[in-house]
Amino acid sequence: NNVELREFGVNIWPTAEEISGFDSSQPQDNQVLSFTFGGLTATQTIDIVEPELLSLRVIPSKPTYYTGDVLKPEELTVLCTYENGYIRNMPAGSYLISGFDSTKPVQDQRVTVSYKGQSDSFFIQVLPLELKSISVNPGLTNYYLGEQFNRSMLRVSAHYNSGAIKAVSPELVQISGFDSSREATGQEVVVSYQGKQDSFLVNILSGTRPDEPGEEPGNDPGEEPGG
Repeated sequence: NNVELREFGVNIWPTAEEISGFDSSQPQDNQVLSFTFGGLTATQTIDIVEPELLSLRVIPSKPTYYTGDVLKPEELTVLCTYENGYIRNMPAGSYLISGFDSTKPVQDQRVTVSYKGQSDSFFIQVLPLELKSISVNPGLTNYYLGEQFNRSMLRVSAHYNSGAIKAVSPELVQISGFDSSREATGQEVVVSYQGKQDSFLVNILSGTRPDEPGEEPGNDPGEEPGG
């Protein structure tokens, strides 16, 4: 019986399911519990105390990094086991990471995770980051006699051996093959960046550019860059 009648009122002992706000998964001071009955809400403040830590285990998900990479918290699972048998999945930022250095290539780099006197280590390799290729979206494929090449329309992407794809400023690339001194169809323009190249075709048209880009004759906005 959860209800006790007394001279001046009723005592109620709520079940665990009727109490909201309780969370013992992480240590916390001043956790507020609440119970509502008959339109009234009662609250109680408690502290969640961390038990004695017995061991720590780290499970890395990424064995290989590249120069310049950052070790991200989501790449590690850190589990702490306590004296009461509870295994806690540690939140990012609650533990110390040491030994990680991606400034230069290295084999078998030891990385250590520590928390309150307990630690665990794992090994990674750091490989040199290398540019494999570039890809170019020209943005504009029709030019008129006498026009200069429009770099601002270029979209250049650098593809690395790590799988990363990074945007490259058009101001950092070299352009060759563009010549608007005479009419041309399918003129190849080559874009170069750090020893890698991609190309695309442009047309050099007679006349002057229309005021509205949509009126540009013969422009094919869907044209893909050449290889």
